[in-house]
Amino acid sequence: MDQYNNKLNQIQKKAQQLASAHVEIKEKYTSLKRENAELLKLLKEQGLELEEMESKLKVLKVAKQLAASPDDDKSDLKKKINEYIKEIDKCVALLNN
Repeated sequence: MDQYNNKLNQIQKKAQQLASAHVEIKEKYTSLKRENAELLKLLKEQGLELEEMESKLKVLKVAKQLAASPDDDKSDLKKKINEYIKEIDKCVALLNN
């Protein structure tokens, strides 16, 4: 009878260890899931920031062209600059949302 009690105790101990391991794994999964969501949010924010910086770079390039171009081309470039500024404003508005 002791042999059966020992086996039963071993089985119970292993079941408790398994349940404990399950809880630990579940907590780790929840933690990793939360971390993944935070990283995805950060990635999205950085993507928007990158788009904004690229837009600013375009404006800067156009401004340099404007400084180096004749007066006839300046009005066209001013129109492009205004378009870029509107695009940047839209990006900023998206970032603020």
